[in-house]
Amino acid sequence: MSFSFIRQIERFPANSESSGWTPHPLLHRTTPSAGALTCHFSVLAPGKTPHPPHVHVEDEILIVLEGEAEIVMADSPGDPDPVVVPMVRGQFSYYPTGQHHTIRNASDSDVVYLMFKWADDGRETALERWLRRIRSNRRILTTETFDLRPMLEVEAGSGFAPTLVMEGPTRWLKRLHCHLSRLKPGAGYETHSDSHDVAIVLLDGEIMTQGKCLKDRGVAFFEAGEPHDMHNPGNDTAAYFVLEFHR
Repeated sequence: MSFSFIRQIERFPANSESSGWTPHPLLHRTTPSAGALTCHFSVLAPGKTPHPPHVHVEDEILIVLEGEAEIVMADSPGDPDPVVVPMVRGQFSYYPTGQHHTIRNASDSDVVYLMFKWADDGRETALERWLRRIRSNRRILTTETFDLRPMLEVEAGSGFAPTLVMEGPTRWLKRLHCHLSRLKPGAGYETHSDSHDVAIVLLDGEIMTQGKCLKDRGVAFFEAGEPHDMHNPGNDTAAYFVLEFHR
């Protein structure tokens, strides 16, 4: 059974009155490529935060889809002087396992964000444990925020123009690869499949994949081995953010 999905998030539900934070699960699945992988989008009301700075075993990527957020990165739950980074649509953060963090909304309108988390699924072999120990002694990806907006302003030099954003090993992955792709009207690529899981987050324009059209706030996920294609049926250059999870 495939757990791949293509989701157009057209209307965000109202926040719950109690917490001001409404998560909407999209995926909770163990895959051969990413391990135990979850994905959700959330709506955060003005003045709210989902929780104090916390830490968990998973690596995490948080992508702002709408509104003005503040990403908080701390050394501990009670850190009196955490790092606070304002973030808007077109920016994202990566947290490795062990990093205390949270998100808060200090603006007057809702914040909407998308989150991916992954960790070992409990089926790690002795060889994989050995390789992970070796990898942990090397330089793995550390906490960082990224701004894709300057890349969005550069016109694609060809029909399909990918630009590397970040790449490297994490505690749970041999390689996490992220790039921004720009696709001119009429451009694209034919159906293929990958040996790794792939997530696609549309930022500008529109794209067509597997017969479904995604526009603003579109997200797609394809498990390793699942066929997928890509075309731009619109009149403007499309831009989308790609995450590859390599076990």
